[in-house]
Amino acid sequence: GIFGIIYEKKYLLAFHKLFPLAEKGISAAQSDIAGLYYNGWGVRLGVDYIKTLTGKWSGLIDGDLFLYPGSKNGLFYESKILLIWTNNSQLRIMAGYKITYGKYPFGSHWQIVPPQLPTLPPGLPMIDIQISW
Repeated sequence: GIFGIIYEKKYLLAFHKLFPLAEKGISAAQSDIAGLYYNGWGVRLGVDYIKTLTGKWSGLIDGDLFLYPGSKNGLFYESKILLIWTNNSQLRIMAGYKITYGKYPFGSHWQIVPPQLPTLPPGLPMIDIQISW
């Protein structure tokens, strides 16, 4: 996992594993790359607010801050808002958006997930289907 890679300090291996995820806007991977680059460790702080709206519907607002001490660029933030439909303990469908922000040596970068894809209409949310047994 990511923590094992950071602990072992196999920077090049970690970079190759994390970079494809970072390119997709996954801020945990983006921030872990920065943490590896600067000092091999960091702090993640987060807050989630979940509220039942009605019946099987609920909402989630989430914010996560990733800090990498010893770095002037090691700051990352991610926030998401999701609408959740829970059928039972085995099926849950979520739809919404995520905004990511990071400070890198090459400059600041922010992104809305999902990105606009040329083959789909604009504004479609990300969809997560969770099935458990």
